[in-house]
Amino acid sequence: MEKSHAMTTQEPAVRGRPFTAQFVAMVLRIFSRIHIAVFRWTGGIIGGSIFGNQMLLLTTIGRKTGQPRTTPVAYLIDGDAMIIVGGAAGAAKHPDWRLNLQSYSEAQVQVGRRKLRVSATKALLEEQQRLWARYPDQYALFESMQKRVSREIPVVILRPIGEPRGSSRARRKLVGSTAPDKPLVARAISRAAHALLRVGVRWLNPLILSLAGNRSLPMFAVIYHRGRRSGRSYSTPLGARPTADGFVIPLTFGEQADWFRNVQAAGGCMIQWKGANYPVNDPVVVDWATVRSAFYPVERVVVPLIGIEQFVRLRHAPTSGDLSQM
Repeated sequence: MEKSHAMTTQEPAVRGRPFTAQFVAMVLRIFSRIHIAVFRWTGGIIGGSIFGNQMLLLTTIGRKTGQPRTTPVAYLIDGDAMIIVGGAAGAAKHPDWRLNLQSYSEAQVQVGRRKLRVSATKALLEEQQRLWARYPDQYALFESMQKRVSREIPVVILRPIGEPRGSSRARRKLVGSTAPDKPLVARAISRAAHALLRVGVRWLNPLILSLAGNRSLPMFAVIYHRGRRSGRSYSTPLGARPTADGFVIPLTFGEQADWFRNVQAAGGCMIQWKGANYPVNDPVVVDWATVRSAFYPVERVVVPLIGIEQFVRLRHAPTSGDLSQM
């Protein structure tokens, strides 16, 4: 290994990314279409929940084309109504679905396998206050996003058409839609995809290992760790993103991954990134909301769709210790 040193400079987490706005928009459209297709095919088994957020498919009428436009949107339940927020990932403009609803307030939603006709209205201030009192964690995210944009982020209420407001029938219909039974085909596909991912990782690991940790491939790092039982030294190529005080690494296969268990048992490891070595310690499992800002804009769309929900945060360690034990 090269001589290790502490990280004294840090690349910006968001700025300077080699992606144009047009490219990001194109990738977003592609993944949105994939999300919609998979959601419809599996009845929301896949794509119906992302990082604990319930997702629905919202179909509006295009304000310019008059054609139906479908968008995956996260929602909250409020009685017999669904609440959606036009955050648009912090974009400067309202999402298209919001502009479409301003022109024509009726729409269709698919929740699980069920489809409902709904009418959209903007939530009044008192309605928002009541809603956020029920969902304090979501309000913290909403408030954080609102501070980053100059526009007022809309909170929209979707109420089923043809059902009396507050009726138990409408509520049962909505709540029942959010927990569809997982069909055999969907279970088989999910298991097969996971197995293929594992096989692909084993196949590609030797190639990635030869490239990871270098300046030419900054999205990958090499993790040097020691077997918690064997005492053998291992090197594992992994996706890693720098933070102000260390790194974050996706736990693609969860906390049972051998490399993570080794790092956890040792209390740290050595990370080779962009040609330099960084001793790190204090491994802590965190969620997506905690580490989202460290990832590329495109990854902020891809990672939730893949379904990675856990990440390990590692902090820079002093270099005075015995690095050979990591």
